[in-house]
Amino acid sequence: SFSYAKKCRQILAQHLDPVLGEIKVSDVNSQDILGLQRDLKSRNFAVQTINNILATASAVFKFALAQDLIPQNPCAGIKRLKVGQRPELEVWTLEERDRFLGLLREVNFPFFQACAVALFTGLRPAELRGLLRDAVDFERCQIRIHRQWCTKQNKLVDYTKTRTARTVPIPRVVLDQLADKRQLSGETQLFPFLNNSSGHRVLKPYMRAANVREIRMHDFRHAFASHML
Repeated sequence: SFSYAKKCRQILAQHLDPVLGEIKVSDVNSQDILGLQRDLKSRNFAVQTINNILATASAVFKFALAQDLIPQNPCAGIKRLKVGQRPELEVWTLEERDRFLGLLREVNFPFFQACAVALFTGLRPAELRGLLRDAVDFERCQIRIHRQWCTKQNKLVDYTKTRTARTVPIPRVVLDQLADKRQLSGETQLFPFLNNSSGHRVLKPYMRAANVREIRMHDFRHAFASHML
């Protein structure tokens, strides 16, 4: 039906293309699909919604398989979530956090800066992507959170997920790593390179290299809260 086709197009545009769109269809494997599933769980999508997204992905790969474009369906064998099942929470230890940041600082400094801010402030990924220079107070060591990047609208919006602005402290040692951002104009995005697939495509290889558990960028927020406790 028309409504079903529209729903599938929305799933492709909003959930599959941002994560899998840059990978050759023949290179997508089951770990990529599991990573997508974990990402959706960490972003608190409803279980049925996650299952619908994976079902759409499976249909796409079934078509590719029928056209001899791939040797097998990477979605095959991946269990659907049970309705009512709560996702497990992955939280790094302090040692894992520091080991990951240490490696990232040496190999990808811009992503190190973004991850350090996330791990030491608890900002959501959308808030991190929407962070402008005028929100960072280098003198008072704090960040004003009142914007976020809206994926659906693909633009910066002047509200947060909870529609409530807040101010969070940031350690001086982290601010020192943002020294190159200090002279930017107020409306400049600090981390414009971030997108929905950053955690899955960019950071996961670094997590493997640092020998830490593979978690999503949203889990940085949970790690921050646990470490504060």
